[in-house]
Amino acid sequence: MSLKLQPKDYTQWHSPIETVIDFFKGKLTELGWGKSDRNEIIMDVGCGPGGTTREIILPFFPKVGKIIALDVMPDMINIARGKNAHPQIEYVVADVTEWSAVEQWEEKITKVISIHCFHWVKKQKEGFKNIYRLLMSGGEAAFFFVLEATFFDAIEKLQNSSKWCQYLKDRDNRIPDSHHYKYDESYYKNLAEEIGFEVLHCRKEEKIDVYPDDTTIKSKTQLFIFYF
Repeated sequence: MSLKLQPKDYTQWHSPIETVIDFFKGKLTELGWGKSDRNEIIMDVGCGPGGTTREIILPFFPKVGKIIALDVMPDMINIARGKNAHPQIEYVVADVTEWSAVEQWEEKITKVISIHCFHWVKKQKEGFKNIYRLLMSGGEAAFFFVLEATFFDAIEKLQNSSKWCQYLKDRDNRIPDSHHYKYDESYYKNLAEEIGFEVLHCRKEEKIDVYPDDTTIKSKTQLFIFYF
């Protein structure tokens, strides 16, 4: 049993947030992404309902040939196909940590992007290894995910409280090891280099997303702590 997102509720509020937009306009632009003249084959790992895939990734690459957007949750992919369909985007149910689920794209991908996904991934090393194998020669990958968050502390507090522990006992809270063990950029840099990546940029930064009102942030919180 684990914490899971409710796809329909997630879609109601989900849209590319400012920190994600800044990541594309800032760091990825500095690294020359989006300027290539070649026909890019891009993989979006953890696409969710497809908002970021269609609204940010697709227009960011003027020469994109195809985007393969993966998510482990079938309901997310169903919503993405309905709400964010595009002829250049193929939405696929797949777990990137399982090689058999993605091996058909071995050495066929020019760019891999994963936004706000890898902090939910338990087998991170396997995920990074598989992505390395998916990239063709000269391919590149970019990951943007959470290391620590006060939200994770709040979940642990609920699980340890006398009032709520009976409801949350033995449930996977999906808090990443990076939060527990305080992994920093050096941990992920070393891990990536061990796999075979040449690391061009790896940095831990504090990011804050501002929501328009209390109702929005309460809805988001309820969404993420729903267990079943």
